[in-house]
Amino acid sequence: VTKVLITAASFGDFVLHMPEISHDILDRVPHWRSDYEWALIYLNSTRFLLDSVTKRMVDLVVQELNILPRKPKNLNPNSHEHEDIMA
Repeated sequence: VTKVLITAASFGDFVLHMPEISHDILDRVPHWRSDYEWALIYLNSTRFLLDSVTKRMVDLVVQELNILPRKPKNLNPNSHEHEDIMA
């Protein structure tokens, strides 16, 4: 349980800090994407084990990966998409 939680949360940080690279990797290796989506679902099912910061990160990751629709005010400051909006 702990390994799944830690690995999924760590990759979530990577997704949020390097979104374009993350999308590229997950698009090139589809089974990694499905495995990671499973891990995110698992994280959500064990939210009682997570602290508030990790819960927020998971919410942002599922939006970044378009697993759930993005909320209008949740823009990833590390994405080029955010730079285009702010320009």
